[in-house]
Amino acid sequence: MKHFSKSIIDLYQKVFQVKNCPWCGSEQFIKHAKYHYTYRYKCKKCKRTFLPSTGTSIHYIHKKDQFYDYANVLKNEGLLSLSTMCKKFNIAPLTSFDWRHKILMSIPRNDKVFRNETFCYNLQFNYSRKGRKGIPNPLSNIKAKGLLKDNKYKSQVISLRNTKVLASKLVTVGSVKLKDIKRSIGKNLCRTKSLVINHEIQGLAEFAKLKILNLIAIYKKSSEVQKRIFMENFNSLNLDFKGWINNIKKGVATKYLALYCNYFMAFYSKKFSPFAKNIINQKFVWPFYTLTEHFYKEFILNHTEMNYPKPTKRKWKTSIKYSFKKELFPY
Repeated sequence: MKHFSKSIIDLYQKVFQVKNCPWCGSEQFIKHAKYHYTYRYKCKKCKRTFLPSTGTSIHYIHKKDQFYDYANVLKNEGLLSLSTMCKKFNIAPLTSFDWRHKILMSIPRNDKVFRNETFCYNLQFNYSRKGRKGIPNPLSNIKAKGLLKDNKYKSQVISLRNTKVLASKLVTVGSVKLKDIKRSIGKNLCRTKSLVINHEIQGLAEFAKLKILNLIAIYKKSSEVQKRIFMENFNSLNLDFKGWINNIKKGVATKYLALYCNYFMAFYSKKFSPFAKNIINQKFVWPFYTLTEHFYKEFILNHTEMNYPKPTKRKWKTSIKYSFKKELFPY
């Protein structure tokens, strides 16, 4: 029998939950056989077998003990560089890249409703094709540096915060329109009474008018000291996030920016625990990871002002064979 550490055994026996078939979503399944320290299950509907970990971030991971330690480094020490993690765990760069993004993808999208007064902050990052070999970055040419001031080449991120909830989402690339706000953060703001903004965002202003929300400019000389301090702290957090992306991570591909938004806010809130039940039991991680290019293409073509570059060459045969809800993807 293959040896697993106590941490992995406990993960399978105490943390993983089996509520439905990860292939077809059916709730009709039976125990099919023993598999090391856990059970294999069989779906009565699609007749396929699966493990408690099928579809999760640890799915298809051979070095599970190392992956467990890798994930805990992300929890306790933050996102160290890929090269640092390669040396630390004696793994290949591509393995380190895959593990990192599977873990980030397992963080649930924050769709909690923001009630009462909500503070908004608009962050802009340069549109990036980092890591896409053979595809030139439109901003890399020295002669094109003037494009840096063009909104068309800006990845727009909006962060939201009130006294209880914190979230940050990639909205679009280019100018922010009403439809972008509705799609990305509309559900978050459905019960909000007023919005406090750091500067005017056209799409957000239209949304506030449509929903009859009270739109308040940034508190600069407000007599409400507590609110002003809260906004200043929120601004500082977003500037830290921007500095982390641009200076520490040396930029992030727009394709993965939404994942880093999710991770940073969860890490800051101290709510990121890669093996907590609500995170490790996300059965859509494997299909989402293997279909990221597909979702990215849809995002670029339907929700941005950019042209879609040629696709990456990596493909997986099992990508479309899993049951998942497309709307849960971070875009």
